[in-house]
Amino acid sequence: VRLSSLLQEGTFGRVYRGTYNDNQDVLVKTVAQHASQMQVSLLLQEGMSLYGASHQGILSVLGVSIEDHTTPFVLYSAPNTTRNLKLFLLDPSCARTITTVQIVMMSTQLAQALVHLHSHGVVHKDIATRNCVIDDQLRVKLSDSSLSRDLFACDYNCLGDSENRPVKWLSLEALQHKQFSEASDSWAFGVLMWELCTYAKQPYSEVDPFEMEHYLKDGYRLAQPFNCPDELFTIMAYCWALLPGERPSFAQLNACLSEFYAQVTRYV
Repeated sequence: VRLSSLLQEGTFGRVYRGTYNDNQDVLVKTVAQHASQMQVSLLLQEGMSLYGASHQGILSVLGVSIEDHTTPFVLYSAPNTTRNLKLFLLDPSCARTITTVQIVMMSTQLAQALVHLHSHGVVHKDIATRNCVIDDQLRVKLSDSSLSRDLFACDYNCLGDSENRPVKWLSLEALQHKQFSEASDSWAFGVLMWELCTYAKQPYSEVDPFEMEHYLKDGYRLAQPFNCPDELFTIMAYCWALLPGERPSFAQLNACLSEFYAQVTRYV
């Protein structure tokens, strides 16, 4: 593996662009030498969570290296134009050119990836733009959450325990009881769509993380973003039903988004 450029750097996490066997473009997630054993374990554990989930909408894991005397890393197959979706949205020169049609297209691509993931019995547990990538053709792929707690520290909070969680992306049952399912993934996907429409604004930025449980219980949700069509916001809002059984499956989300995509492309 040859590293070419550093894309992201956290306290201990690093993401590089590189090549494998001199001819395959890859992304490399690794840790600094001062990383603790727990940080190394998390990198490898989360980095392998989507291993074998072969789908055009999922970032393909080629493997991991855990050889003695070398820094451990996770290797992903990715074109050399691939970059983190959240960082793309936060970059004014890139994000401001995105149209509603493209937002719906990206949402549909990710919904299809999650149909595939759930068909294999895998619950993602941390769906957000920070855990997706995008290339220069605006094709998006779902990734795992390895290193995200370090690289996007502001998106995670500890609520009185030692666990750093993506509080603002969690459904009530995931927040209260750490119950994760296809339905909690559906909730987080609604927040991801909201991120796409707001150029990765922080959800519930005005709400203290410790207040989120009461905020959701009281029926409050994210507001409709400026310039977000009513039809798209309706799909988001379905994802935020309080009861898990009332949220749409990803097959239903894919059908709704595909239908809306067909509608909006008719007028372009």
